[in-house]
This record gives sequence, C-alpha cells and structure tokens, in this order.
Amino acid sequence: MEFYVTDACIGCGLCTTLDPDTFAMTEEGVARAVSQPAEAALALAAEEQCPSNAIHHRD
Repeated sequence: MEFYVTDACIGCGLCTTLDPDTFAMTEEGVARAVSQPAEAALALAAEEQCPSNAIHHRD
C-alpha cells in the first residue's frame, strides 16, 4: 500500500501522532507521507480518523 496526503490537509497533526514513521508535518504546517509503512495498520488508522479526509492510499 502507498499512502499519500492531499491538499485537503488542515494540519491537525493526528496522523503524525498515530503513525510518526509514515507521516510528518512540513514547514508549511501540513502533513505529508515521508515513508511507506511495512505494516499498514497505523497508517490505515490515520486515514480512517483524519478529520479532513486528506489521507488516502493506493493498493
């Protein structure tokens, strides 16, 4: 699975809290996927809980 963050990100930081190995905050104050997880469970949780629906994945 490949995770990515769209421009809908509001910079709440939830994804970086749930999966700091996959997501990080940029200097612009929004999240980006910085790596792809070996185990997708945490990244999937971040995708599901994202308040702006900005996290998606491709299989």
